[in-house]
Parts: sequence; C-alpha cells; structure tokens
Amino acid sequence: MMGTKERSFAPLIHVSLEELVPLDHFYRHLERTLDLSCVREYVHPPTQSTVHNEQAGTDTLSQRA
Repeated sequence: MMGTKERSFAPLIHVSLEELVPLDHFYRHLERTLDLSCVREYVHPPTQSTVHNEQAGTDTLSQRA
C-alpha cells in the first residue's frame, strides 16, 4: 500500500566558492598569472546558429568576425 509522506525542506544557504577557497591557494595564484582567455573559444559548446551554419557548409569563423 502506497501512502504519502510529508516532507519539509530546510532553506538553502548561499555558498560561494570564492568564500571557500583560501586567498593564498595555488589555483588563485595560477588564475591571476596565467591568461587562458583564448581557450574559451575552443571549449565552449556550439550555439544553435553555429551548428546550423556548419550543416549548411558555411564558414562560421568568418561570420564571427
């Protein structure tokens, strides 16, 4: 026999990774010194228009400029 169970949920607490990672942590230093902004264009998921353009055989890089 299946019944219903009353559930109560605790309120969510706001947690930020910035608050959890110490200021002198190695990866904070790495983030400040190493510029990886060029990597973003290679790893971002393709947008719908990019997928459509590739299927149509058009050059997506020339359209981004």
